[in-house]
Amino acid sequence: MTSPASSALPLPRLNRRPAAAPAALRRPRSGLFASDLTVLAFLLLHIPLALLLHGRPFLATAHAYGTIALGISFLSRDRHPFRLLYVIAYITGAELLWRATDSFTFYEFGKYATAVLLISAILKYNLLKTIDVRGLLYFVLLLPSLVQLPDFDRESIAFNLSGPFALSVAVMFFGALRLPRAEIPRICLVILAPILALVTLSTFTTLTYMPGVFIVGSKLTSGGVGPNQMSSMLGLGVFLAFLLMFIRRNGLVLRMTLFGCLLWFAGQCTMTFSRGGFWTSLIAISIASFYLLTGRRRRAALLVLVVTVFLLFNFVIFPALDDYTGGLLGERFRDFDPTGRDEILQVDMLAFKQNPVLGVGPGASKTLHLEMSFGAASAHTEFSRLLAEHGSLGLIASLLLLSLIWQRFRDSWSRPEMAGSIAFVAWALLFMSHAAMRLVAPCFLFGLGSGELMPEGDSADPRRRRLRPVRRQRPRPPLRRVR
Repeated sequence: MTSPASSALPLPRLNRRPAAAPAALRRPRSGLFASDLTVLAFLLLHIPLALLLHGRPFLATAHAYGTIALGISFLSRDRHPFRLLYVIAYITGAELLWRATDSFTFYEFGKYATAVLLISAILKYNLLKTIDVRGLLYFVLLLPSLVQLPDFDRESIAFNLSGPFALSVAVMFFGALRLPRAEIPRICLVILAPILALVTLSTFTTLTYMPGVFIVGSKLTSGGVGPNQMSSMLGLGVFLAFLLMFIRRNGLVLRMTLFGCLLWFAGQCTMTFSRGGFWTSLIAISIASFYLLTGRRRRAALLVLVVTVFLLFNFVIFPALDDYTGGLLGERFRDFDPTGRDEILQVDMLAFKQNPVLGVGPGASKTLHLEMSFGAASAHTEFSRLLAEHGSLGLIASLLLLSLIWQRFRDSWSRPEMAGSIAFVAWALLFMSHAAMRLVAPCFLFGLGSGELMPEGDSADPRRRRLRPVRRQRPRPPLRRVR
């Protein structure tokens, strides 16, 4: 005979937790860089990696496509996009390394690889319904200007639209999910590692191929790539090393390693004789510092770090480098000549006045620079390029991104969260002001800064909401019994 309990129908489980929203990502328990030892090993291994890849294009090509293959593997196996994000962040830092080591990859390899992996992640993790449409509209508004081109030049179009395309996809991806705040230090560390390889390669070429002979604009002091691009990436290394010293709990050894990397990046950044990356990092650090001043201990640590770096760099490192270059380095940084960028800007504004609706078309401003300026130089300022080549639609596209950023910062609820987000966006915008979108780094960091962060220990809405006071109701009088 069966008992009543066994014969009854099974009851539903009432203690089951509700499923989390698709856009709210929970971090698995086992994470990358759980200890300082793994961080140190990961960073320092990139120093011999740079020397190994130098002069060996086949190894550099294998390193590039192996990274992409690893990202595809993570995309196909993982239920969360965290490890895929690490691969994309690594591509962000390693793009210029692959160019410097003459890998058999096309010039826009980093941008298109990033865009393809992010689009695949949007489709796999069901983020299409939650993307921010403004990111898509930004790129769509740039397409009508194609009708202005006299002929279809695929390479020119790909060169000028690859940056906006990667930026659009990054904004859509990060706008469709809420990333845990604990992932930001890990992403910064992954970007920093290939930059450490870059500074190793740049230092090696400076000491090996140019002993005592320095020329402004030479690629030998910048690892064989453009000085402006190398300066920008080394400046990004300065900024990330500084940020990691405050947003991650580091041991003494790792803290001193990050401090040494900061000084190394800054010194070699000046040795490229390109000023844009150096000043961009300083402005981004200043903006982040404003939001990091939240407590006495943090303010004291920030003050000690800033004073120490200033004294060492201003009175030890920079004078030594200036003597090594025969005074040329100091002369370069005392000169505030825009090196023709003002003329390019004037030509872009003139092109916008003559073609205010659709502009002259993607890449067509380069011909105007040749006819009306000093040479056939591509635009160095992304904002003037948007006006010249895309007209009023480019202006509207820029305003869409600015509205997205404004909404993001308006909804932020904590100063530490703002420190990373606004500094990422500030660095990306400053990069675009002097180097356009020649690298994928400003696209990725702009998207990362425009995304919403999920506070620690919370998988729901991270925003703090004001609680409304509960109105107390008067107790009802007891009912009288009617006899």
